[in-house]
Order: sequence, then structure tokens, then C-alpha cells
Amino acid sequence: MLLFTINGALCRRCVIARSDWTSSSIPEFEEESIVVESNVTVGVACRLGNVELTQQLLHAGYGAFPDDRSWWPIHEAAYGLHLDCCKVLVESGRCNLNAQAHDSVTPLMLVCRMSSRHDEALEVARYLLDNGANPNSRTLDEMTPLIQAIKSKNTALALLLIDRGANPLDVWYDGWSALHESADTKDLVIMQRLISLGADIFAVDVKRHTALMVAVQENFFPGVRLLLKVARGMVAFQML
Repeated sequence: MLLFTINGALCRRCVIARSDWTSSSIPEFEEESIVVESNVTVGVACRLGNVELTQQLLHAGYGAFPDDRSWWPIHEAAYGLHLDCCKVLVESGRCNLNAQAHDSVTPLMLVCRMSSRHDEALEVARYLLDNGANPNSRTLDEMTPLIQAIKSKNTALALLLIDRGANPLDVWYDGWSALHESADTKDLVIMQRLISLGADIFAVDVKRHTALMVAVQENFFPGVRLLLKVARGMVAFQML
């Protein structure tokens, strides 16, 4: 058996050796078809954004298993922000949009991690959400898609997640909330939206930091003004 790779995919070719090289009658080689690890191949096609190859491989019955990281082809398509590949996978009927890798990361979470190409990420996320992706699925370290989108400074995506049911009050580990993250990334639009949805401006993380403290540390003056204004209003209301 000979082992080799094609585009990173492990392949094998089985060959029956000649039994007697000194014989005048030398039998012909008999070969087994090349077998490519189908899950890896579909994943590579999706990562490259090769829609035609993805369609051909799915039609041939490939893509039924995850790779050694528990990444399915939909993870690769989402990671590459290849919307058309995502559509092909979903329309094949053999795609779980909430599939989790070893670290519990979902395709949607991979999209939320994109710190660039925000417009493309927004469209891919919209498609995933339209087709059943869970906006509240957490990773092993308790990261949420909403907090991750804010962390990636994709305001439009964060707003979309909220509109599609992401819990604005969920916290990451150590009590770090979406409001804390909006202060850290200086996102006034998200901060205003979170406060309007009931985010607790006095909530503290394990280091006893409020969102106001984070805003001060980051020199985020518009956020500081907003948080102080809301705090004054709450105190005035309680004194009535």
C-alpha cells in the first residue's frame, strides 16, 4: 500500500506486486481505485470556496463525516465566508448548522470571529440564522456569538444577532458581559441598544469592573457620558 496526499488529503493506492520478476510471464499490475478521505476533500473544497467541486463531491456521496477537529464542511465554508458553498451544503439536506467542533465552536461562531470582511460575515451569518443557526450557542469557554461579534467590532452583525434572538444579558466567563465588551470596543450603538434592552450598568465582573470603569480605562468618553447619564436617571427615579 502506498500512501500519499492530494491537497492535504490522505490517499492510498493498493498495488499487487509481481510475484516473480525473473519469470518470462510477468502478470499485469492490478490496482484499486484511489480513495480520498471524503470529509477532508469536501472541507478543502468549501474552504477554497470551490462551489462546483463541492457540488460534485456531495453528489458522489462525500462529506458524511467531520475531520479530526470535528470540523464539518459547513465549518470550513463559514470560516472562509463562502456563502455559495454554505447554500450548497444546506440545500443538500446533509448539513447541521449547529454542529460543534471539539471546542464547541459552531459555524456561526466562526463567522462572528471575523475581524475583517464584515459585510461578507454579515451576509453569511444572516443566511445561517435564516436556516436555523442558534444565536445563543456557546463555546467551551462560554463565549457567545453576540459578545464575539462585538469583540470583532462588527456592529451590524451584533445588531442582527440581537434581532434574531441572541440574549443581550448573557455573560462570558468571569462575569464579562456584552455591555462590558461594548465599552471595551468603544461601540456606542451597541451600548445604547443593550441598555435599552435592560443591561445592568452596575453589573461587575470578577475584578469588580463595571462597564463604566471599562469605558474610563479605554478613554471611551461617549460611553462614559452615556453610562453616567443613565446612572443619574436611575438614581433620580429611585428618589421619587
